[in-house]
Amino acid sequence: PGHPLHAEAVAESVMMPATSAPEEVASGGPGDVELPKAMGRASSSSNSSSSKGKAKLSLEQGPILVGGVKCMEWSCWSSIREAKALGEHFLASGEDFFFGSLAEGTGKSGRIMALSTDHGFLVKELDEEDHRSLLSIAEDLIAHLLDGPSLIAPILMHFEVEPGQPNLPGHLAGRKFVVMLNVTRFHGRWTGLFDMKGCADDKTLIEDGEKVKVERRRCWHVHKWCSCCWSQQRRDYWEGKFVARNIQFRVTPEQHSLMGEQISRDAVFLRAKNLMDYSVLLGVLCVPRTELGLRLQQDSALKELLTRASDDPSRGPIVNQSEEVVQVMSMGIIDILQQWNCRKVLAMGIKVLERNKSTVPPAYYAERFQRVLTNYTFVPKAQHFDASTDVAAALSSAASFSFPSIDDSLRFSGFAWMYDKSESRPESSQRSWSVGTTDASLKSRIVARIRSRLGVRSKPRHAHSTPENSDKDAAASS
Repeated sequence: PGHPLHAEAVAESVMMPATSAPEEVASGGPGDVELPKAMGRASSSSNSSSSKGKAKLSLEQGPILVGGVKCMEWSCWSSIREAKALGEHFLASGEDFFFGSLAEGTGKSGRIMALSTDHGFLVKELDEEDHRSLLSIAEDLIAHLLDGPSLIAPILMHFEVEPGQPNLPGHLAGRKFVVMLNVTRFHGRWTGLFDMKGCADDKTLIEDGEKVKVERRRCWHVHKWCSCCWSQQRRDYWEGKFVARNIQFRVTPEQHSLMGEQISRDAVFLRAKNLMDYSVLLGVLCVPRTELGLRLQQDSALKELLTRASDDPSRGPIVNQSEEVVQVMSMGIIDILQQWNCRKVLAMGIKVLERNKSTVPPAYYAERFQRVLTNYTFVPKAQHFDASTDVAAALSSAASFSFPSIDDSLRFSGFAWMYDKSESRPESSQRSWSVGTTDASLKSRIVARIRSRLGVRSKPRHAHSTPENSDKDAAASS
């Protein structure tokens, strides 16, 4: 049933190296495609028993219900659903997903997307180029996800909406979508949400629970070439980009080792598939240790997040702590379908005057992505947090003592705390000429702006100690 893809069409969509031999197509049924040997596994962990011989990938389409709407699915992704213990109909009902919730995302592509009702899955539209890219890497991507730990957001379904349905908006007919796990699933508010590529295109999406509004500087926006003409929204967006490419996140040595291995494995795979422009989507929640028990009593979303915690970032949120703060992080690699092609080569030439950008060849992109994230963005300086023992101790403390309500004027700014703890980045010489200030002064201004917006009262870090200041500090502490 459905519309099986011909082997010839799939073979043409596969980007083969110039030195590869002509590929052989299996003579099985329609839609059974035998991918060439040249498209071998990208990493040694992929050469497991599951990949011995010539594995066949079925690219046939079959009917499936998504949000109560009839669709045609490329059935090869069922193995990923089985590995995640998900049934075929996990999004079948209109109560699970509503197509009317699809809206344009904040990315440059402008593709429509929406979360499922329980926020566990992301449904995102694919253009024709991304659709063909996904078909060409499907077999190796599935093997990569199943053969070892990976930070790549698992793809659970790839489908096309059938036209002519009365319960479907007409503009969605015939469009192609992909369903992925939501790697930053959390029903509360993240302290910070970041999109990180390891270059100047990093950006902050959420700052202390508030979305950062996007205002890009296009080449045809002449009035934005100089920062003196920027609006406050543009300035806040640029400062968010500055924060994202300079902030550091403290993890335990064990977490850092696991993350390094996974990022390295994924980067090697994506480079071998001629892919670039991917990024790490990272959600961070910071809770003062003195408030953890109270927050756990009042915030069911935080409790649910900690119950899913793991030391392995590919299996769930990771948790660690310092002397002041308990930090929860959830992450995954997203937007992995961009092929390096003639259009990207042309874009790199146009952006020749811009340094440290994302439009670079896959080999350099993968090397920089791995180097920046493992050597700078994540640093092994945090302490271990036991999600069972430490949570129980915090709840016990909260039950034994009477905590006052947290006044908004004294609210903790986890975002400012994270950025204030960051060290200067080695690549700081590659800052934009339009800033007109040093990194240190801009960092202080950003932290001060965050604290001012939240109404956070705190003494200056280098204030001189006087009897008057001591009295004020004692009053504030009490």
